[in-house]
Amino acid sequence: MNDYKKIIETLSDKLSGNGLYYSGKEFNTAEASDFEASGLKVLICRLSTYRDTAQSFTHPVLYKLISGIGNCFADMAYLPPPPDIEVFRKNGIPLLIPTKTKADPLNFDVIAISNSLVQELLNIEVLLRESGIDTDHSTRIGREDQPLIILGGSNSANCHFLINDMSPIDLIYTGEDPENIVSLFSMIKELKLSGLKKAEIISRLFTEYPLVSPVRGENAIKNGLSSNYRKNIQPAGVPVLFKEDPHSTNLVISRGCPWFCSFCNESYRSKPYSEVSPEEIIKTGSEIRRLNGSEEVSLFSFNFNAHSKIEEVLGELHKQFRIVSLKSQRFDVLSLKSEFLKLLQFSGKTSITCGLEGISDRLRSYLSKDLSRIELEQSLRSLLESPIRTLKIFLIATGNETEEDINELKGLIKFIKDSVQNRPRPPRIVFSLTPLVRFPGTPIGIDQAYPISVVQKITDHVSKAVTSEDFEFRTANSEYEYWVSQVLLRNSSLEFYNAVQKAIKETGFLYFSAVDKKFYDRLTANLRTIDPDPDSFLNNNLNFRHFNSNIDENFISAAYGRAAGRKDTKTCNEIKGTAVCNACGACVTTEDRISATTYNKGAGLTVDRLKEIQAGYGRGTEISIPVYLRTKCAGLSNRYLGAVFTSALIRSFPEGEKHIRKLVRFTSRERFDNENLLGAEEAVYRCPPESLEMLTGVIQTDKFRTEFEKYAQGFGEIIQPVQIKNLIEIIVTDRTKKIDTSFMNKFHIRSTIIRISDGVYEAQVSKDGLKKKQFSKVLINIAESKIEVSYGNKFDLNDFIKILCESYKIRPLQLMYKIN
Repeated sequence: MNDYKKIIETLSDKLSGNGLYYSGKEFNTAEASDFEASGLKVLICRLSTYRDTAQSFTHPVLYKLISGIGNCFADMAYLPPPPDIEVFRKNGIPLLIPTKTKADPLNFDVIAISNSLVQELLNIEVLLRESGIDTDHSTRIGREDQPLIILGGSNSANCHFLINDMSPIDLIYTGEDPENIVSLFSMIKELKLSGLKKAEIISRLFTEYPLVSPVRGENAIKNGLSSNYRKNIQPAGVPVLFKEDPHSTNLVISRGCPWFCSFCNESYRSKPYSEVSPEEIIKTGSEIRRLNGSEEVSLFSFNFNAHSKIEEVLGELHKQFRIVSLKSQRFDVLSLKSEFLKLLQFSGKTSITCGLEGISDRLRSYLSKDLSRIELEQSLRSLLESPIRTLKIFLIATGNETEEDINELKGLIKFIKDSVQNRPRPPRIVFSLTPLVRFPGTPIGIDQAYPISVVQKITDHVSKAVTSEDFEFRTANSEYEYWVSQVLLRNSSLEFYNAVQKAIKETGFLYFSAVDKKFYDRLTANLRTIDPDPDSFLNNNLNFRHFNSNIDENFISAAYGRAAGRKDTKTCNEIKGTAVCNACGACVTTEDRISATTYNKGAGLTVDRLKEIQAGYGRGTEISIPVYLRTKCAGLSNRYLGAVFTSALIRSFPEGEKHIRKLVRFTSRERFDNENLLGAEEAVYRCPPESLEMLTGVIQTDKFRTEFEKYAQGFGEIIQPVQIKNLIEIIVTDRTKKIDTSFMNKFHIRSTIIRISDGVYEAQVSKDGLKKKQFSKVLINIAESKIEVSYGNKFDLNDFIKILCESYKIRPLQLMYKIN
């Protein structure tokens, strides 16, 4: 049996992030030692890379849900980035290597694939095959040595491409309710432990959960939500992933969208609309601070400014967090809340993103944007008169654009230019265009899709209209990505599936961030053996719908009729006036309907009040806590460890989140600018002034130290205050590398080498050398490959390590250094 853990460690310097993404060191994850004894082993797989999915919170929430089931173990795997794939293939490492256990994927009972993008479906077969897993459902179903393959995620209702006898998956789960997910995996565990075979387990599951079988199709069990959905979907306590902002966590403030844009897959997949109450949001914020150690939150919502209590929410969250990030918003709501712009600007949001989509009134009605010309111009005036730095406007190329539509867009662009031309510092205006991919289950999902030539012509016209007025233009997706996505959504024959897989094998293609022309050309060539016109595949199976949809088909048909007639389907929410239920079928209970339609505006928030709140958060005093950074901390950023140690501190005494604001710095790591430094450290936190005396007493107790070590999860511990000895120990962990005293000559600091004992020498710096304040002496233990540096005020640790590594051809990863 291959020891993949050892192989990964040996190759770490050849892998992305020096192997960090495969280290399994994430905070809030189970110990690898729990794997063998667990009754159900689940490998959660993303079809994109770790880095590209690190901002997503869905797979960490899934991990938390499955790990919370008794006697269950969850691990995670990702599509390796291109350089890592070559290393994996060369060294016989499965592409879906579990990050925590490094176990063989075949040792798991379930492979739970999380699919968020249509294009990711192209990766499934390669990832499974190169992980030792049979990719043919018809043969795998009879093999008990093969795991059960279940696909879920936000794109799961659109996976018609996988519905054939030779599918690489066994089941598609179309639900999203956390309680239902826990129930599903609990039943799998119980049925597995009872001795049922895989085929029998699948049959039992198919009768109780919203599922699709590649052989039997959908079971028509509609996707529903439990009463605890809004609580259980929150990412408090999930694994803290390695990303650029590990100190930031998403906070869900609403589900779905109250509008009925005819093209929006996400909206029709997640109706009815509902809001999380301010009370629940504030409580979740406290949980995120306590369990994730976050100092920032990003509000997760389709359109954050549509939340009826957004001002109240913003004010309360700023009491807990340094930064509250806000993303996309609707133009028409901006026209209703123009004063809200001032709050956004003061809270640090100087870049505004809005979806205009249609380039004319006619096309906006086709897309059912429910956005009048008056609302659009009023919103633009408010935006362009405000001190924003960037305005990003998203457009969609539908294929239906006419010269009249292009001229109307030119008029709008002229309106924008006239509005900013007298500003001394006009904002940067960016237009981004993407071709319309028509999704099953949306009203215009049954409408004609257009070949690349049509889409490219429209793109050229829009680009010229934008750039002629000196604004920026970009395309969000290439024409090849559009075409491939559309045919994947509208074809499910085995012939088509095999043509796609053949193109993948012939080109070696895997989807990372784009579909290239090489793959497109190969795929169209293969499809010509089925139909002389590859573009015909754009418009097959126009009757496809979302699997297990809770939207009434009659409503979809009526909404398409309105879109085709260039009439909007209005929102059913009171945000724009009187609410009228559209009878879409999504609301099951009266409570659902009230939640989706009611808009009770919350308390307002002035800029002056927000200033007071932010000033209150900023006021504080520093408290220093002596900690010890263990080996697990090596290579982790100060931001990451800041989240870990903040969470550990907050959890270690009652209501800790009220007394700790954030970790300010690790003193030695900051001084030496080195994120591999371990050992004795000073963690400096900011706390409210009134909490300082209490905290000073608490951190000296044995109970606090015990609790802190437990919640730090192996990253570190509290230690007794120590006198800093200005001593750094450097250990060469690769014992094949030998050191001696010769490297000392390269520092241009005069010193005398004195033999202390066998294999142990001390370099004592001369009086002239001491004036440089680099180091006073260096103890070199050749036998143990260890160096101790007594450093001065101007000691440059990184320069010292560089010289040491160059002298003996040692890689920095083969060193461990800590302060004693």
